Amino acid sequence: MIASRALWESVIYSLIRLSPIIAPTSIVTVLADNPTINELLVKRWLILFAILILWNMTEGAAILWMKAKSQASERAKGYLIVTILCGALTVAILQYGRTLSSQGIFLLTLATLSVRGMSRTGWENGRPLAGFVGALLGNSLLTLSSLLAITSQVDWQSAAVAIAIGSSIAAVEASWHADVFTRESLARWALPLYRITLCLGPIVVATMGMTNQIPLSYALTSIVLLIATRILNIANTRNEIPSDMVRGAGGIYLLFVTVMVVCKHL
Repeated sequence: MIASRALWESVIYSLIRLSPIIAPTSIVTVLADNPTINELLVKRWLILFAILILWNMTEGAAILWMKAKSQASERAKGYLIVTILCGALTVAILQYGRTLSSQGIFLLTLATLSVRGMSRTGWENGRPLAGFVGALLGNSLLTLSSLLAITSQVDWQSAAVAIAIGSSIAAVEASWHADVFTRESLARWALPLYRITLCLGPIVVATMGMTNQIPLSYALTSIVLLIATRILNIANTRNEIPSDMVRGAGGIYLLFVTVMVVCKHL
């Protein structure tokens, strides 16, 4: 991990990893005409958000515990207690959320947490393939879980939007963890996968807009590709994944979501 990260960079990165909960609202209408249904949707969304926050806290505490334990640190016991408490709260809220949603949504939520956990472990342990692929799948599943929580409907368009958002965030995670990639992994698969994930989101949404699968205004997301080419040129010139998250893939992702919000209101 890169040690010299500014606090504001870390905050933005953490918010981006949480953003699949909110990002789908840039392309779907959340509230219905029925107040009872609206209340249920909001409850399910809030439960999913709480589960994600607690799961992230559990993951972080568990990683600190394992590191402290390996170093025989006196802090290991404290980290273990925090891990158990956060884990217990996560399980309790999961059980409550299960009463508000279908079995399918509940299982999808469990799968989302598992994959995101494997991705974070992969990054932390220097296994970039597990981290990158897990980030792509985990963020896509989280976006899909959020879509299901606020719409209760799933179709191929929802899956496409989930992959679009998930791939963009995966590129951000790859930039953040750029130091774990070896020259061999960069040449064999990392750089090609980075190029795909960086551009796939705007391509998918713009194509759906051009083919009238979603409102035509979303075709404007294609302008994000013009900015993304600068990052790709840097990656190609250096033959590495740029580690500057805020001015790189993070900026592309935030621009992508911002353009989608604008498109929704055109």
